[in-house]
Amino acid sequence: MGMFAGMKDTKSAQGRGVYPKAGNYVVQLRRCLEKKRQKDSQEIFLVEYTVLESQQTDGEPNGINSEPVWIVKMPGSHNLGLSNVKNFLVAAYGSYATQNGEPVPDETDIGEVEADAAVGDESLMPGLFLTVKAVQIETQAGGEFTVLDWGIPENVKELAAAAVAA
Repeated sequence: MGMFAGMKDTKSAQGRGVYPKAGNYVVQLRRCLEKKRQKDSQEIFLVEYTVLESQQTDGEPNGINSEPVWIVKMPGSHNLGLSNVKNFLVAAYGSYATQNGEPVPDETDIGEVEADAAVGDESLMPGLFLTVKAVQIETQAGGEFTVLDWGIPENVKELAAAAVAA
């Protein structure tokens, strides 16, 4: 079984993840990867993307044209890794479907096969447009982290058409 075993039966996080500073973003995906960290062999899922629109333009990784990387430990405590990745994949496959006039999948349609395909050589992910809502919350220990909720831009067809025309 691969890193995404159990994806089919996992609910999407819908906002539980980590990274950019609080704000609302429109991003274009560059690629998705699965790797093992060198320091501890922890499996991780990575999403590389470019920020196209941003509420915050005063620093990395929130500035327009910045290229942050979202990293998720897999499977993560309490399967949060799978849940966070599922939230992303539901939005990404939904963006692809919307851009191509196909039915938008829901979270029950996203399983290990779709997750593996997202990181494969023939992945549909590069070039897709997504929204990211990032909200900072305080942990029980008093620290802060950022939760992400991925979505489909309302103008995804226009963004895709403009990208093709460019």
